[in-house]
Amino acid sequence: YQVAKNWSLAGALWWSLRCWRPPAGVVFWLFVGLYGLVRFFLMYLRDEERVLAGLTQSQIFSGIMAVAGLSVAAYLLLTSRTTAVS
Repeated sequence: YQVAKNWSLAGALWWSLRCWRPPAGVVFWLFVGLYGLVRFFLMYLRDEERVLAGLTQSQIFSGIMAVAGLSVAAYLLLTSRTTAVS
């Protein structure tokens, strides 16, 4: 599952760089956010100790990473002054 996640993220981010050409920093923060989001759901497949509200420690940190990454990416996109067109 982890390998499929990593290849999927690599493909999506490569596409965004080639076709979409986002502002500086957006691809990095998209990686952080999407990595955390996908990992959060993949952690349901592992048998780990639940520590808070039925979530594992890995899910808590992955959720924080997803929220932070996607928030910063959205902020960068909304405040970008240049319009990237391929």
